[in-house]
Amino acid sequence: MILLVTVLLFFGLRRLMRGQAQKMNSRIEENVTPENARIAVLQLDDDQHREVYRAIAAEDGRRALTLYRQFSGASVQDCLIAVQALNTYPQPLPSEIRLEEELGGGDAVAAADSASGTSADPREEDPSREGLDENPGEQASEDSAGSSEDGESVEDMIDGVREDVGEDQGGLLAEADPNTGEILGENHSDVPDIPGGEQPAEKRPEDKDSGSADPEDKASEGKDPEGESPEGRGQAGEPAADGDDVDEQARKLMEESGFSVDEELTIPEEWAREDDEMAGFHLEVQRGEETITLSHEDLEPWVHDQLYALLRDDHVAEAAQLLSEHSPLTAEEAHKFLVVFKNEG
Repeated sequence: MILLVTVLLFFGLRRLMRGQAQKMNSRIEENVTPENARIAVLQLDDDQHREVYRAIAAEDGRRALTLYRQFSGASVQDCLIAVQALNTYPQPLPSEIRLEEELGGGDAVAAADSASGTSADPREEDPSREGLDENPGEQASEDSAGSSEDGESVEDMIDGVREDVGEDQGGLLAEADPNTGEILGENHSDVPDIPGGEQPAEKRPEDKDSGSADPEDKASEGKDPEGESPEGRGQAGEPAADGDDVDEQARKLMEESGFSVDEELTIPEEWAREDDEMAGFHLEVQRGEETITLSHEDLEPWVHDQLYALLRDDHVAEAAQLLSEHSPLTAEEAHKFLVVFKNEG
Protein backbone atom coordinates (compact mmCIF):
# COMPACT_ATOMS: atom_id res chain seq x y z
CA MET A 1 0.00 0.00 0.00
CA ILE A 2 2.79 2.43 0.89
CA LEU A 3 4.57 1.53 -2.34
CA LEU A 4 1.43 2.27 -4.36
CA VAL A 5 0.96 5.66 -2.66
CA THR A 6 4.62 6.51 -3.30
CA VAL A 7 4.33 5.62 -6.99
CA LEU A 8 1.13 7.65 -7.39
CA LEU A 9 2.70 10.60 -5.60
CA PHE A 10 5.80 10.41 -7.82
CA PHE A 11 3.82 10.37 -11.05
CA GLY A 12 1.52 13.13 -9.77
CA LEU A 13 4.42 15.42 -8.96
CA ARG A 14 6.07 14.61 -12.28
CA ARG A 15 2.90 15.45 -14.18
CA LEU A 16 2.48 18.69 -12.22
CA MET A 17 6.07 19.78 -12.89
CA ARG A 18 5.73 18.92 -16.57
CA GLY A 19 2.57 21.04 -16.79
CA GLN A 20 4.27 23.98 -15.10
CA ALA A 21 7.24 23.65 -17.47
CA GLN A 22 4.92 23.67 -20.47
CA LYS A 23 3.16 26.78 -19.16
CA MET A 24 6.51 28.53 -18.64
CA ASN A 25 7.68 27.55 -22.13
CA SER A 26 4.47 28.84 -23.69
CA ARG A 27 4.80 32.10 -21.72
CA ILE A 28 8.38 32.53 -22.94
CA GLU A 29 7.35 31.80 -26.54
CA GLU A 30 4.62 34.44 -26.33
CA ASN A 31 7.16 37.04 -25.18
CA VAL A 32 9.68 36.23 -27.92
CA THR A 33 8.70 39.10 -30.23
CA PRO A 34 10.59 41.62 -32.40
CA GLU A 35 9.63 44.36 -29.94
CA ASN A 36 11.19 42.51 -26.99
CA ALA A 37 14.26 41.77 -29.11
CA ARG A 38 14.66 45.50 -29.80
CA ILE A 39 14.19 46.31 -26.10
CA ALA A 40 16.71 43.62 -25.15
CA VAL A 41 19.42 44.83 -27.54
CA LEU A 42 19.08 48.41 -26.25
CA GLN A 43 20.19 47.17 -22.82
CA LEU A 44 23.64 46.46 -24.33
CA ASP A 45 26.40 48.48 -25.90
CA ASP A 46 28.13 47.55 -29.14
CA ASP A 47 30.86 45.43 -27.53
CA GLN A 48 28.37 43.59 -25.32
CA HIS A 49 26.16 43.04 -28.39
CA ARG A 50 29.05 41.34 -30.17
CA GLU A 51 29.85 39.15 -27.14
CA VAL A 52 26.25 37.94 -26.76
CA TYR A 53 25.80 37.25 -30.46
CA ARG A 54 29.15 35.50 -30.56
CA ALA A 55 27.88 33.07 -27.91
CA ILE A 56 24.56 32.69 -29.78
CA ALA A 57 26.40 31.97 -33.03
CA ALA A 58 28.47 29.33 -31.25
CA GLU A 59 25.19 27.74 -30.03
CA ASP A 60 26.32 28.26 -26.44
CA GLY A 61 23.00 29.31 -24.93
CA ARG A 62 24.20 29.06 -21.35
CA ARG A 63 27.10 31.44 -22.01
CA ALA A 64 24.83 33.85 -23.89
CA LEU A 65 22.39 33.83 -20.96
CA THR A 66 25.21 34.38 -18.46
CA LEU A 67 26.69 37.25 -20.47
CA TYR A 68 23.36 39.00 -20.96
CA ARG A 69 22.52 38.72 -17.26
CA GLN A 70 25.96 40.09 -16.39
CA PHE A 71 25.58 43.03 -18.80
CA SER A 72 21.93 43.92 -18.07
CA GLY A 73 21.42 42.81 -14.46
CA ALA A 74 17.93 41.49 -15.30
CA SER A 75 16.28 38.42 -13.79
CA VAL A 76 16.91 34.93 -15.12
CA GLN A 77 13.49 34.67 -16.76
CA ASP A 78 13.85 38.09 -18.42
CA CYS A 79 17.34 37.19 -19.63
CA LEU A 80 16.04 33.90 -21.05
CA ILE A 81 13.31 35.74 -22.98
CA ALA A 82 15.82 38.36 -24.18
CA VAL A 83 18.32 35.78 -25.47
CA GLN A 84 15.56 33.81 -27.20
CA ALA A 85 14.26 37.01 -28.83
CA LEU A 86 17.75 38.06 -29.96
CA ASN A 87 18.29 34.60 -31.45
CA THR A 88 14.92 34.51 -33.23
CA TYR A 89 14.96 38.15 -34.39
CA PRO A 90 18.61 39.22 -34.98
CA GLN A 91 19.18 42.88 -34.17
CA PRO A 92 21.76 45.38 -35.48
CA LEU A 93 24.20 47.22 -33.24
CA PRO A 94 22.58 49.30 -30.46
CA SER A 95 24.38 52.43 -31.71
CA GLU A 96 22.65 52.07 -35.09
CA ILE A 97 19.24 51.69 -33.43
CA ARG A 98 19.80 54.74 -31.22
CA LEU A 99 20.92 56.75 -34.26
CA GLU A 100 17.71 55.83 -36.09
CA GLU A 101 15.66 56.84 -33.04
CA GLU A 102 17.46 60.19 -32.83
CA LEU A 103 16.92 60.88 -36.54
CA GLY A 104 13.24 60.04 -36.24
CA GLY A 105 12.84 61.43 -32.72
CA GLY A 106 10.15 63.99 -33.63
CA ASP A 107 7.83 61.37 -35.13
CA ALA A 108 8.45 59.05 -32.18
CA VAL A 109 7.55 61.76 -29.65
CA ALA A 110 4.40 62.72 -31.55
CA ALA A 111 3.35 59.07 -31.75
CA ALA A 112 4.03 58.60 -28.03
CA ASP A 113 1.96 61.70 -27.17
CA SER A 114 -0.96 60.57 -29.30
CA ALA A 115 -0.81 57.06 -27.82
CA SER A 116 -0.76 58.32 -24.24
CA GLY A 117 -3.51 60.87 -24.86
CA THR A 118 -1.41 63.87 -23.81
CA SER A 119 -1.48 67.18 -25.63
CA ALA A 120 1.50 69.09 -26.95
CA ASP A 121 -0.20 72.41 -26.07
CA PRO A 122 1.10 73.57 -22.67
CA ARG A 123 -2.08 75.59 -22.12
CA GLU A 124 -4.07 72.38 -21.70
CA GLU A 125 -1.64 71.10 -19.05
CA ASP A 126 -1.17 74.38 -17.15
CA PRO A 127 -4.41 76.35 -16.58
CA SER A 128 -2.41 79.30 -15.23
CA ARG A 129 -1.23 80.11 -18.79
CA GLU A 130 -4.74 80.95 -19.97
CA GLY A 131 -4.50 84.48 -18.62
CA LEU A 132 -1.25 85.08 -20.46
CA ASP A 133 -2.68 83.85 -23.78
CA GLU A 134 -5.56 86.32 -23.48
CA ASN A 135 -3.07 89.24 -23.29
CA PRO A 136 -0.54 88.62 -26.09
CA GLY A 137 0.66 92.24 -26.07
CA GLU A 138 1.75 92.08 -22.45
CA GLN A 139 3.55 88.80 -23.01
CA ALA A 140 5.32 90.15 -26.14
CA SER A 141 6.57 93.20 -24.24
CA GLU A 142 8.00 91.02 -21.48
CA ASP A 143 9.74 88.77 -24.00
CA SER A 144 11.26 91.69 -25.93
CA ALA A 145 12.59 93.30 -22.73
CA GLY A 146 14.55 90.16 -21.84
CA SER A 147 16.21 89.55 -25.26
CA SER A 148 19.99 90.04 -25.72
CA GLU A 149 22.72 89.59 -28.36
CA ASP A 150 24.04 86.44 -26.67
CA GLY A 151 20.81 84.49 -27.26
CA GLU A 152 18.63 83.47 -24.34
CA SER A 153 19.57 85.57 -21.30
CA VAL A 154 18.90 85.05 -17.62
CA GLU A 155 15.87 87.35 -17.88
CA ASP A 156 14.28 85.02 -20.44
CA MET A 157 14.65 82.17 -17.99
CA ILE A 158 13.11 84.21 -15.18
CA ASP A 159 10.25 85.38 -17.43
CA GLY A 160 9.54 81.74 -18.25
CA VAL A 161 9.23 80.99 -14.55
CA ARG A 162 6.94 84.00 -14.06
CA GLU A 163 4.73 82.92 -16.97
CA ASP A 164 4.32 79.48 -15.39
CA VAL A 165 3.33 81.11 -12.11
CA GLY A 166 0.71 83.34 -13.83
CA GLU A 167 -1.21 86.08 -12.08
CA ASP A 168 -1.32 84.18 -8.79
CA GLN A 169 1.83 85.29 -6.95
CA GLY A 170 0.88 83.60 -3.68
CA GLY A 171 3.39 80.79 -4.28
CA LEU A 172 6.27 83.09 -5.35
CA LEU A 173 9.36 82.13 -3.37
CA ALA A 174 11.71 84.97 -4.28
CA GLU A 175 12.43 87.56 -6.97
CA ALA A 176 15.72 87.58 -8.88
CA ASP A 177 17.54 90.28 -10.79
CA PRO A 178 16.87 89.68 -14.53
CA ASN A 179 20.49 90.44 -15.49
CA THR A 180 22.64 89.01 -12.71
CA GLY A 181 20.31 86.31 -11.35
CA GLU A 182 20.87 87.60 -7.78
CA ILE A 183 17.95 87.13 -5.37
CA LEU A 184 16.42 90.50 -4.43
CA GLY A 185 14.64 91.50 -1.23
CA GLU A 186 13.77 89.10 1.58
CA ASN A 187 14.65 85.46 1.02
CA HIS A 188 12.77 83.46 3.64
CA SER A 189 13.03 80.21 1.68
CA ASP A 190 16.82 80.52 1.19
CA VAL A 191 16.51 80.32 -2.60
CA PRO A 192 20.03 80.30 -4.15
CA ASP A 193 21.07 82.80 -6.81
CA ILE A 194 20.43 81.74 -10.41
CA PRO A 195 23.78 80.80 -12.02
CA GLY A 196 24.86 82.07 -15.43
CA GLY A 197 24.05 85.75 -14.95
CA GLU A 198 26.28 88.77 -15.42
CA GLN A 199 28.75 89.59 -12.68
CA PRO A 200 27.67 92.77 -10.84
CA ALA A 201 30.13 95.60 -11.54
CA GLU A 202 31.58 97.57 -8.62
CA LYS A 203 29.95 100.97 -8.19
CA ARG A 204 32.23 103.89 -8.97
CA PRO A 205 32.30 107.05 -6.74
CA GLU A 206 30.87 109.19 -9.52
CA ASP A 207 27.93 106.79 -9.82
CA LYS A 208 27.09 107.31 -6.13
CA ASP A 209 27.27 111.12 -6.44
CA SER A 210 25.14 111.29 -9.57
CA GLY A 211 22.38 108.93 -8.59
CA SER A 212 19.72 110.86 -10.54
CA ALA A 213 21.73 111.20 -13.76
CA ASP A 214 20.37 110.02 -17.07
CA PRO A 215 21.15 106.30 -17.70
CA GLU A 216 22.31 107.15 -21.22
CA ASP A 217 24.80 109.71 -19.81
CA LYS A 218 26.12 107.05 -17.41
CA ALA A 219 26.61 104.63 -20.25
CA SER A 220 28.51 107.23 -22.30
CA GLU A 221 30.69 108.24 -19.33
CA GLY A 222 31.77 104.64 -18.78
CA LYS A 223 33.38 104.38 -22.24
CA ASP A 224 36.58 105.79 -23.67
CA PRO A 225 36.70 107.80 -26.95
CA GLU A 226 36.95 104.57 -28.95
CA GLY A 227 33.67 103.28 -27.49
CA GLU A 228 35.18 100.57 -25.30
CA SER A 229 34.38 100.41 -21.60
CA PRO A 230 37.26 100.33 -19.07
CA GLU A 231 35.96 97.02 -17.67
CA GLY A 232 36.02 95.36 -21.08
CA ARG A 233 39.50 96.76 -21.78
CA GLY A 234 40.76 95.53 -18.42
CA GLN A 235 39.41 92.03 -18.91
CA ALA A 236 40.83 91.81 -22.41
CA GLY A 237 44.22 93.14 -21.29
CA GLU A 238 44.66 90.70 -18.41
CA PRO A 239 47.26 88.05 -19.21
CA ALA A 240 46.14 84.45 -19.29
CA ALA A 241 46.79 82.26 -16.26
CA ASP A 242 50.25 80.76 -16.27
CA GLY A 243 50.05 77.11 -17.28
CA ASP A 244 53.20 76.27 -15.32
CA ASP A 245 51.54 77.38 -12.07
CA VAL A 246 48.57 75.11 -12.72
CA ASP A 247 50.84 72.15 -13.44
CA GLU A 248 52.85 72.87 -10.30
CA GLN A 249 49.71 72.99 -8.15
CA ALA A 250 48.47 69.73 -9.67
CA ARG A 251 51.83 68.08 -9.01
CA LYS A 252 51.79 69.20 -5.36
CA LEU A 253 48.26 67.88 -4.87
CA MET A 254 49.23 64.49 -6.30
CA GLU A 255 52.31 64.31 -4.09
CA GLU A 256 50.29 65.16 -0.97
CA SER A 257 47.66 62.52 -1.75
CA GLY A 258 50.25 59.87 -2.60
CA PHE A 259 48.98 59.51 -6.17
CA SER A 260 51.50 58.09 -8.64
CA VAL A 261 50.86 58.65 -12.33
CA ASP A 262 53.23 55.88 -13.44
CA GLU A 263 51.80 53.26 -11.07
CA GLU A 264 48.06 54.02 -11.14
CA LEU A 265 47.47 55.31 -14.68
CA THR A 266 48.45 52.15 -16.54
CA ILE A 267 46.50 49.75 -18.74
CA PRO A 268 47.19 46.11 -19.56
CA GLU A 269 49.42 45.58 -22.57
CA GLU A 270 46.80 43.46 -24.33
CA TRP A 271 44.38 46.42 -24.25
CA ALA A 272 46.83 48.62 -26.12
CA ARG A 273 47.61 45.94 -28.69
CA GLU A 274 45.44 46.26 -31.78
CA ASP A 275 44.08 43.09 -33.37
CA ASP A 276 44.98 42.49 -36.98
CA GLU A 277 41.87 42.78 -39.10
CA MET A 278 41.20 40.03 -41.63
CA ALA A 279 41.01 40.97 -45.26
CA GLY A 280 37.78 40.82 -47.20
CA PHE A 281 36.88 37.99 -49.54
CA HIS A 282 35.18 37.35 -52.88
CA LEU A 283 34.07 33.78 -53.58
CA GLU A 284 32.69 31.98 -56.64
CA VAL A 285 31.21 28.47 -56.36
CA GLN A 286 30.35 26.44 -59.46
CA ARG A 287 27.30 24.20 -59.13
CA GLY A 288 26.91 22.53 -62.48
CA GLU A 289 26.03 25.33 -64.87
CA GLU A 290 25.14 27.72 -62.03
CA THR A 291 27.74 30.06 -60.55
CA ILE A 292 27.28 31.29 -56.97
CA THR A 293 29.13 34.50 -56.03
CA LEU A 294 29.58 35.81 -52.51
CA SER A 295 31.53 38.76 -51.07
CA HIS A 296 32.11 40.01 -47.54
CA GLU A 297 30.17 43.12 -48.52
CA ASP A 298 27.06 40.99 -49.15
CA LEU A 299 26.85 40.02 -45.47
CA GLU A 300 25.03 42.06 -42.86
CA PRO A 301 27.39 43.99 -40.56
CA TRP A 302 26.61 41.96 -37.45
CA VAL A 303 27.02 38.67 -39.37
CA HIS A 304 30.33 39.94 -40.76
CA ASP A 305 31.60 40.87 -37.27
CA GLN A 306 30.57 37.56 -35.69
CA LEU A 307 32.03 35.55 -38.57
CA TYR A 308 35.44 37.20 -38.18
CA ALA A 309 35.27 36.89 -34.38
CA LEU A 310 34.58 33.15 -34.60
CA LEU A 311 37.44 32.68 -37.06
CA ARG A 312 39.76 34.65 -34.79
CA ASP A 313 38.87 32.31 -31.90
CA ASP A 314 39.36 29.21 -34.13
CA HIS A 315 35.63 28.31 -34.14
CA VAL A 316 35.61 27.35 -37.81
CA ALA A 317 32.64 24.97 -37.57
CA GLU A 318 30.44 27.57 -35.88
CA ALA A 319 31.55 30.20 -38.39
CA ALA A 320 30.68 27.88 -41.29
CA GLN A 321 27.22 27.26 -39.83
CA LEU A 322 26.67 31.01 -39.44
CA LEU A 323 27.83 31.70 -43.01
CA SER A 324 25.60 28.97 -44.46
CA GLU A 325 22.56 30.38 -42.64
CA HIS A 326 23.07 33.90 -44.05
CA SER A 327 24.37 33.13 -47.56
CA PRO A 328 23.58 30.84 -50.53
CA LEU A 329 26.44 28.52 -49.52
CA THR A 330 25.85 25.13 -47.99
CA ALA A 331 27.45 24.20 -44.68
CA GLU A 332 30.05 22.01 -46.44
CA GLU A 333 30.94 24.72 -48.97
CA ALA A 334 31.18 27.35 -46.24
CA HIS A 335 33.44 25.11 -44.12
CA LYS A 336 35.83 24.37 -47.00
CA PHE A 337 36.06 28.03 -47.90
CA LEU A 338 36.60 29.25 -44.33
CA VAL A 339 39.38 26.71 -43.72
CA VAL A 340 41.27 28.02 -46.76
CA PHE A 341 40.45 31.65 -45.93
CA LYS A 342 41.66 31.33 -42.33
CA ASN A 343 44.92 29.63 -43.35
CA GLU A 344 45.66 32.28 -45.95
CA GLY A 345 44.75 35.10 -43.54
